[in-house]
Amino acid sequence: MRSAFKKVWDNNFLKGGLIFTVASFIGSVINYFFNVLAARGVGPSDFGDITALFSYMTIFSVPTLVMTVVIVQKIGSKGANSKNFVIAVQRWFGEVLKKSWIYMIPVMIFIPFVSGFTNLSVVSGYSFIPLVVLSFIGSFYGALLQGLSLFTWFSIIGIVTVLVKLLGPILVLLKVDGLTTIILFLFTSMAVNLFLSVKILSGNLKKGSIAPTHVIRKRIKDALINRQVIVAFLSLLALTAFNNLDVIFAKKYLQDTTAGIYSTWSLFAKIIFFLIGPITTVSYVFFSQKTSEKSHERVLIYSLVTLLGIGVASFIVYKYFAGVLIYYFFGKAFERVIPYLATASIFGFLYSVIAFCNNYFLAKNSYLSLLLALFIPLYTIMLFLIPKNIASFINLNLSFSSCIGAVYIIASVWSFFYNRRRWNSKNQITS
Repeated sequence: MRSAFKKVWDNNFLKGGLIFTVASFIGSVINYFFNVLAARGVGPSDFGDITALFSYMTIFSVPTLVMTVVIVQKIGSKGANSKNFVIAVQRWFGEVLKKSWIYMIPVMIFIPFVSGFTNLSVVSGYSFIPLVVLSFIGSFYGALLQGLSLFTWFSIIGIVTVLVKLLGPILVLLKVDGLTTIILFLFTSMAVNLFLSVKILSGNLKKGSIAPTHVIRKRIKDALINRQVIVAFLSLLALTAFNNLDVIFAKKYLQDTTAGIYSTWSLFAKIIFFLIGPITTVSYVFFSQKTSEKSHERVLIYSLVTLLGIGVASFIVYKYFAGVLIYYFFGKAFERVIPYLATASIFGFLYSVIAFCNNYFLAKNSYLSLLLALFIPLYTIMLFLIPKNIASFINLNLSFSSCIGAVYIIASVWSFFYNRRRWNSKNQITS
């Protein structure tokens, strides 16, 4: 056991991956406490504002996430020349930013209208676009750190970032203003993230012979229009939209306090997905490996059974300890969510099944990973048509996720039997 651990620790990539996984878990826990403290500090009305702002940012960050993956893959493929490639990518990105400022003028003109269009508060509406831009730039430099396998530094920066963000709701609980303080520290955390990323990156790069920027531009462009990248983008966009559009619509059409109550319900549903998050990440890597292909479908079925167990356990906790959870973590102001909490566990379970199966098909480079993307326009239309109250939003989520979850499970079972027959045929030919 000790020798196995030492072997992992001596491998920089595996060690960095382990540290990154642990740091991601810690960061997720801190983010959860951020939500709890923010809810207690500002109350349902402003908490709905914060969660809606995050939902908008999450959806708009999907292209950034895809770009990040492409850059990491490109850097990793350069081997010994990776540092020179990173320097060239940095130069290209700097030129892109310089040329893009002219396009920011019409975007900045749009900023005063964000609040009226989204029903966000004035401070959140004015902050939205600058936060998206900061997030985009920060993600780019984070991708360079990951591409150079600087996972330890990337993890440390990530934890420092969420700790700085956590200071916002802590100060609010100490009676230092309210929503504005939280938004201010959100900006501060992103600025700290960007500063540390640039600082660490500069200390790990030495100038050498680098590729011209037009070559870098062509390589990244070719990678972005790759079929697999496009499928991954559409698949990820659908998952992200399904997990955030309801919160956006709730903020747009419900009263501020009611939107905050619904956001709390949504947060409890997402906790289940947070619990299986590390499993989902590891499973994607596992399902991508050709060497273990024979056992992929069996692992998928076992994983779905495990998810069912987690779903049942969470339903029991949410059903019989709803009052304890709400009063202890969020306070009396959020007690209206108690009657709905058990349904949050059901939606959280169904969403986790959809996300897990989708990851499986995405790792297999299968068009079945676009199942949710095919139906997400229907879900969006239904959000417009349903009565605007908490029960209607919850019922739509439960019915839609049940149908899509069933489709994914049927596709997974079909894949299991199809591939088992394929493997049996191969074994008969071999023998």
